[in-house]
Amino acid sequence: MVYRGSGGPPPSQVHASGGSGLYGGQKPFGFGIYEVLEGNKKKKVSLFRVNAGEKNVPFVFLDEALPKEKAAPAVRVHDGFKFNGKFGNTVICVGHRPEGCPMDKALERKHKCFPNCKQPCPRVGNRELSRGSWRWVATGIKMQPFTYNVGPKKGETWEYQRCLLLVPDAQYEDFMAYREQFEGQGGLRGKMFKVQRGSLPTSSKIGTSWRPAGSMTDEEMMDKFESSAAFYGMPVEQYIRPYDYEKLLKEYTKPEMADAAKWVAAEYGVSLEASGEETVSAVVGSDEAEDDAATEVPF
Repeated sequence: MVYRGSGGPPPSQVHASGGSGLYGGQKPFGFGIYEVLEGNKKKKVSLFRVNAGEKNVPFVFLDEALPKEKAAPAVRVHDGFKFNGKFGNTVICVGHRPEGCPMDKALERKHKCFPNCKQPCPRVGNRELSRGSWRWVATGIKMQPFTYNVGPKKGETWEYQRCLLLVPDAQYEDFMAYREQFEGQGGLRGKMFKVQRGSLPTSSKIGTSWRPAGSMTDEEMMDKFESSAAFYGMPVEQYIRPYDYEKLLKEYTKPEMADAAKWVAAEYGVSLEASGEETVSAVVGSDEAEDDAATEVPF
């Protein structure tokens, strides 16, 4: 069974949570996607990111070939928003529920023009809900060292990071083309890419150019990533497998989402109560701007 995300696939698929640990009434440190390891230990999942202007970032896919129904895993998320002074927070959107997603309202803000806006922009001054954006899901390893700057692991280096790839809907067709290209070779698993990102801060966070750069066997991956798996706290056999998306991308319950939205709304100075001021239903914020501005992935 393939996890299709909240409420079914988005339009482009038709034509072709671990949670953040919200317990009690204390303010969360942040929001993210977590997986549960042995001993019920929660680990925050790293999301694949490329810095603006960065080039030749190596990445290897861990996903198998597509299932028979050709349905790529997908989820709708609020990704990258600022909370507690830090960007990069992620919450699974529940906009498919009858009551909607309260995080849409919590992240509401006045429209901020991006390069893809019409000029003159008719949305200037509008207060807009921040709808969750669709992401196509994959697992891979970013073959670039990461050194912790804060926390209990400050100064330690994670050599090869297992991470979740959230592909914007605007880049879906490009990644599906890669899946089809390598289908006869067992799918994307083990395929390596060199990734680079355009210099604009509004460019896609997962990179704007993906170039095939060879492949790795399971035996090669087990040998190369063994020490990184131990650093993470997981057997290497599991480290080189895709995430269990149905468990990983678990939605908040209604009370959990209401609690999360309460904290986010308070930080953004937004009232979750209905007001007389008109709110426009539109996707706003860095997510959609990056999606629309993403350049074409060559293949």
